[in-house]
Amino acid sequence: MNFFGKKQGSPSGDEVIADGTNDIRFDDAKNDYLYLDLLPEEMPDEQWAKIKVMMNFFKTNHHSPAVITGDLELDATARFLNYRDKKQLFLAPTSYHNFYDELHHRGSGNSSHANLASQLQAHLTAKTVPGSKNTRYMDAENQVVLKIERDRKKRVRQISYFKDGRLTREDQYDDHERLFVSDYYAQMPNLQRMTLTEPLFQTTSIQGLILNRSGVAVVNGLPLTQQYWLNNSAGEPIKLFTDMNEILVWWLVNNFVHTDRKLYVDVSSEIFPALVQLPEMQSHLIPIVHDGADAKALQTMSTSAFLISQQFSSVAKQLQQSRDVKVIESWYQFMS
Repeated sequence: MNFFGKKQGSPSGDEVIADGTNDIRFDDAKNDYLYLDLLPEEMPDEQWAKIKVMMNFFKTNHHSPAVITGDLELDATARFLNYRDKKQLFLAPTSYHNFYDELHHRGSGNSSHANLASQLQAHLTAKTVPGSKNTRYMDAENQVVLKIERDRKKRVRQISYFKDGRLTREDQYDDHERLFVSDYYAQMPNLQRMTLTEPLFQTTSIQGLILNRSGVAVVNGLPLTQQYWLNNSAGEPIKLFTDMNEILVWWLVNNFVHTDRKLYVDVSSEIFPALVQLPEMQSHLIPIVHDGADAKALQTMSTSAFLISQQFSSVAKQLQQSRDVKVIESWYQFMS
């Protein structure tokens, strides 16, 4: 799942059209939010332990912020519900938002289901690996033309297209088999080629689209030129950015300015460096410090409140003289 090659950025996008931003905002009765970079299908013990620390803190303080994630996973909501309701990692009343899911759901949802390459399949030979949910479709020369991946419910989740054995396009589908993401690829010169043994050409993403449920592109990315256009629900461009994390940060800022909401963010998050530099976020941002290297950097941050691990109590005492600092448990005690 490539989609644009996300990297760290800041919300310096150039505004193109002033209107159309209201449909970028989420609506939730809760005031505060906990941001997580992602919710993987198999969560590492360290991430589980750090989330457990935060849930204990919120439970002790009779607080239940909503969770926001910025990961591009088609089943992000299902994963969250699994962690909350079955694995009981999150507190029972916790609600959830996902950046890409919010963009996708800005559409009406009335579009017909994709044909899932049915016309192409009719002229190809299907090959299924025993025990696999993936099906490959081969041409007369026995080269793969299509690869279709399904989930446990046999729903199509991804279709990959190939030409001469090389990937040219990947389409990803939501739970209702509506097109969600399209990535387009080409063979480009390998500018980072270091030795003669490395390939001269490499498969590179040249365009990526996120579509809403009506089939309208809400993000159009051109990674080779570092152009990422955010569109409104009518497909009209609102802002131009240089990477996807810029859009994510801009989206968060738009949902916190002019409110009393607080945003809890681990200082090791990939978007934290951009958020902490924004004056308009200083009254909303509550950094979470779990590790020593991050604790040393607190003095340079201008936010007025922190959560800091109990193992760095000496740092916490120094900061408490001028800031609102609360001590949280060490995540090490929750490691299995």
